[in-house]
Amino acid sequence: MNTLFSKDSLWCTHPGWNGGGISHAWFRRKFTVKGRDCKLRISVSADNRYILFLDGKIIGRGPCRSDLRHWNYETYAVPLPPGEHVLCAKVVQFRDKPQISEDRQLALAECGTGLAFLVAGGVFSKGKKQTSMDTPGSWLCKEDRSVKNRPHDSEDSLKTFLISPPEEELSFAFSERNVHKPSLDESSWVPPAKVSPAIHRESLENPYSRWWLVPRQIPHMEEKEERFSKIIRCDNLDVENAGRWIRGEAPLKITGRAKITIDAGSLNTAFPRFDFKGGKNAEVLIRYSEALFVDGEKLVRDDPRGVVFGYSDKLLLDGMENSFQPFWFRTFRFVEIEINGARTSLEIQPPSFTTCMYPFGMKAEFESGDPETRKVWDTAWRTARLCANEHYFDCPYYEQLQYVGDTRIQALISYALTGDGRLGKQAIRHFDWSRLDEGITQSRYPSTWTQVIPGFSLYWVMMVKDYYDYFGDKDFLREMFPGIRSVIEWFERRRLSNGLVGHLPYWNFTDWLPEWPGGNPSRDTTCPLTINSLQFAHACKTAADIADEIGLEPKGFRRTASDTIRAVNKLCREDGIYLDMPGRKFTSQHVNAWAIIAGAVNGKEALSLAKRLLSDPRMSKATLYFSFYLFRAWEKTGCTELFWQHLELWKKQLSLGLSTFPETPLNPRSDCHAWSSSPLYEMTCCSLGVKPGSPGFKTILLAPGKTPFPKISGKAPTPFGIASVEVQRSGDTMRISLSIPKKAPIILRWPDGKVQKTTAKKLISSRKIRC
Repeated sequence: MNTLFSKDSLWCTHPGWNGGGISHAWFRRKFTVKGRDCKLRISVSADNRYILFLDGKIIGRGPCRSDLRHWNYETYAVPLPPGEHVLCAKVVQFRDKPQISEDRQLALAECGTGLAFLVAGGVFSKGKKQTSMDTPGSWLCKEDRSVKNRPHDSEDSLKTFLISPPEEELSFAFSERNVHKPSLDESSWVPPAKVSPAIHRESLENPYSRWWLVPRQIPHMEEKEERFSKIIRCDNLDVENAGRWIRGEAPLKITGRAKITIDAGSLNTAFPRFDFKGGKNAEVLIRYSEALFVDGEKLVRDDPRGVVFGYSDKLLLDGMENSFQPFWFRTFRFVEIEINGARTSLEIQPPSFTTCMYPFGMKAEFESGDPETRKVWDTAWRTARLCANEHYFDCPYYEQLQYVGDTRIQALISYALTGDGRLGKQAIRHFDWSRLDEGITQSRYPSTWTQVIPGFSLYWVMMVKDYYDYFGDKDFLREMFPGIRSVIEWFERRRLSNGLVGHLPYWNFTDWLPEWPGGNPSRDTTCPLTINSLQFAHACKTAADIADEIGLEPKGFRRTASDTIRAVNKLCREDGIYLDMPGRKFTSQHVNAWAIIAGAVNGKEALSLAKRLLSDPRMSKATLYFSFYLFRAWEKTGCTELFWQHLELWKKQLSLGLSTFPETPLNPRSDCHAWSSSPLYEMTCCSLGVKPGSPGFKTILLAPGKTPFPKISGKAPTPFGIASVEVQRSGDTMRISLSIPKKAPIILRWPDGKVQKTTAKKLISSRKIRC
């Protein structure tokens, strides 16, 4: 193992940090480069987070989120010209003090334990280290007294579960203006205090450090500078002046109190930037919102009558030139700037923001000729992008937590549309690391609060197989298999003598329906849920397939799956449909979709049930989230045309002024929720029909589905290059064409089930078929 860490690489902290009180600190190292062809090569980490600057320019942010047993570090290599340089880090701890109250809303995805900083490496010339940069060494540090963490509800409490990182309260009178300059007076700076050695996880013996270090596995986030698009409202301001300001033509001049609401044009995860001059003693509140609220409610999201309502940053100006960009990104479409108490005139430069997202490169396309479908595609992709950062998010505004239920859908979209599996692979590992002693995974991770949704552990098993289907990594299957076995055994221990999975502990969330308190289909908490048995059976089949791939015995898993399905068909079915609970009359699209997916019903019976999913009024209806599993049932039975009927649920959201798809169709908390982006996968994989035909995409499966359009076309990434597909229908004739840069084994499966096989770079085929 070749790393930059040595015995001199130590974690350090500000000597005044004692578990509370200091949440923002600067660490600084001034050094001189005398020779040419020198390079700064360093590995860096912090708790919770850092921004790293070289001579005032940001060169990195981190560490990538994880847990203490897998704490990430980043490695940087930067050319250095001769002369004086300053390496500086801003380190933030999002908790000012230890958590003492369970109802205190915190940054749950941040698993750190205290403010700390680490650097290993130095300045190298011709492969030899010339100057050490190891901490604490010659580093100095200072508390940043200009800023402190600001609770979400300081101004406007959203009265909901809100646990993303806190905002900032900043007084510029105490800011370090010359921190990046070699000439800074360092007399008030102090040497950092030693904490513990830097221990790499792969070299653990008798660890006496809380952070077990691992290298970052994903790329840094993509950052792009953007400008706000328009002004919604301005109070006590000249409208013409404000218009020039938002267009970037002139600064905004303010005397006295003022308020201005601006629109970014669409929802963003970004670092807003505001530059001020003058305005001594002015208090500036910057509020962020996904939507404009009308009488306290979300209606049409860009209704100009609405107001910004949400969390805020608070700034106190000192009359000099000041610039504000928050340490952590903000999620917003609308921003309100309110100025009060200025003793002198104030100028604000035209604002901008730097977007921050995982660097996915879209390689897929879908075109049907229908403008609404195009808008669904674009809106769903923006939803997926804003929910992908250092890990997948359920939502970027409220939680920024990685839940299995959302993540399985997100990962499949990533694989199918970008060909990038790195974020999905990291997520699978995260959930494996989250497993409790009893064997089940947590529902969300990284997280400082343990939460278990049993069904999500079964989805995790399916996620492992999804990844293998796209990337064919058998070593990864072997790495995950002990966890898969552990999850299956956890459910097996809870099976009843009649073969069903019994009532499960923890939160049995399935979907957010009004008739399901807490998202749980069980009206009686002691009654077993049919869907748990069906999902367990499918997970057992998945585990059997994985065992088979890595040379282990699959029969036990298959036998358990068959026994469970038999019990479901005997005890949970009535009048041709499946019941949410045995012996009860409640039924839902959810349980019946899973009956099809799990193979409890097959052939013509499955086809009939698939069609009833939309038509049977007795069934509780799936929301945007669980519709993904309706789509799986329709895909399995060849009813892909029903996806296009159900897509109306998404099209209705477009009339509300949304630029992303929300958590639920009615009265959503979050206006951007990852699990609502599933139409992307359907259009690419089930309408165009491009999917892996065998593990690792060694063959391409081309299985176009039924659509209402006479022609669809698009692209999808494969290991053989970008596959271009066109599907035309005229009367009872369907014509399918595919072209790909490299010759590939292709399996063409027509909507009626007929299969053709070939190896080619181009394929054109037509046949009569009833569609």
